[in-house]
Amino acid sequence: MKCMFHWSAESFIMLMKLFRDAFPQIVEFSSSYYEAKKMINNLGLGYEKIDAFLNDCILYWGELLKKDSCHVCGVSRWKTVKGKEGKAYEGSSNAKVGESAKVMRYFPLIPGLRRIYMSSKSAEQMRWNDSDPVKDGRLRHLVDAIAWKEFDALYPDFASDSHNVRLALASDGFNPYRFMNTTYSTWPVVLIPYNFPLWVCMKPPSFILSLIIHRKSSLGINIDVYL
Repeated sequence: MKCMFHWSAESFIMLMKLFRDAFPQIVEFSSSYYEAKKMINNLGLGYEKIDAFLNDCILYWGELLKKDSCHVCGVSRWKTVKGKEGKAYEGSSNAKVGESAKVMRYFPLIPGLRRIYMSSKSAEQMRWNDSDPVKDGRLRHLVDAIAWKEFDALYPDFASDSHNVRLALASDGFNPYRFMNTTYSTWPVVLIPYNFPLWVCMKPPSFILSLIIHRKSSLGINIDVYL
């Protein structure tokens, strides 16, 4: 609601104060917006910011982390923002003005899997595909599919351990400002754990958010750079 209705941080803090006054027996309410964000990070719901080239040539990550421009086309990593101080990575010859032209949000996978295994119920469900599901020749789950069986035949070491996690990847773009005359595209990349039983794996609570990519138009094949 803070994002939807453009609440200020101060109004969010006042809401937290109201909750604490109304429900004094519940001590878990955050005391500030900053504390609420820290709580989300402690739950493993945080993300990493990775600078990206404006035209999707490269990510400034790994060996390219300290580059100031794209080695493919030479365009600067930074955008000019009035009133911002110059910034440069160590070893750069010139300070760059402003902030990164484009940033991708990356949600690490391991904390997402840990959240699943925090519950004994969901941890047990993650081995459902090895618990002798119904074998009647009908396709109810990916475990019944030919592709699953062919994968097992190609990678018998992986298939022999039911603890190994099998993930599907899906993505689609949408315009968060669809009610405004603004062309903008946001692409969430979602991972789906196929270890879960058929009545759980395709439910939204089971999805694991992996990436959020921002762009003014459709990504097309350039999504490969991010994946």
